[in-house]
Amino acid sequence: MKVLFQDFNQESFSFDKDPVLVLEEFWTPEEQTFFQNAMNQATWKKLADMPEASRSFPNCGNWSMGDIGQPERERFLDKINLPCIANYTGSSDDIKQPQLNLNYFSYAVGDCLSIHDDTNEKDLTSQEPSPLRRLAIAAYFHDEWDVDWGGELIIYNEEKDETGKQTTVEISECIAPEPRSLVMFTVPRFHRLCRIDPRATAGYRQLSVETWFMTGHE
Repeated sequence: MKVLFQDFNQESFSFDKDPVLVLEEFWTPEEQTFFQNAMNQATWKKLADMPEASRSFPNCGNWSMGDIGQPERERFLDKINLPCIANYTGSSDDIKQPQLNLNYFSYAVGDCLSIHDDTNEKDLTSQEPSPLRRLAIAAYFHDEWDVDWGGELIIYNEEKDETGKQTTVEISECIAPEPRSLVMFTVPRFHRLCRIDPRATAGYRQLSVETWFMTGHE
């Protein structure tokens, strides 16, 4: 489902019925500026400086991941405290649970994410095994985007053959990284981030906050 946030029916939507949700104009201009300023003060790491991530995403440029502060974390979680998230993840009214991680991401020209499904991946910020990811979230905070600049989120449907062993994937969604939008989808689900194109405005960076809602291993 793709809808303006002001038109979104929070009570009726269910991830069990629609696994992909795009909320346009979810973030206000003031919230966009707030997170942009926080990103300017954050501590960042390049992909090349993260061995585990580099092995998981070879030939994906040299994108950056930043640490998000506690005030920004709380503000982010307060805004996305939607009934559909609590209903799907089984969380309580307070979604600020330990099994949740948030980070800033910055993608420049040449950066991308290869196809993956968010399973059997380690938390890039921890040496401990990750809990099971249930719901992936990306929030976009850059100022502008153009269709020629790349950076779209491609989501796939997975189908198995009659034996259940051979898997094929087909594109089901091509989601533009529209400024101030929020994207959520259930995982595991194959997806990738298209490479940022050289035609993007000089100095362009696709800015996002990305997180997963997770549950413990069964």
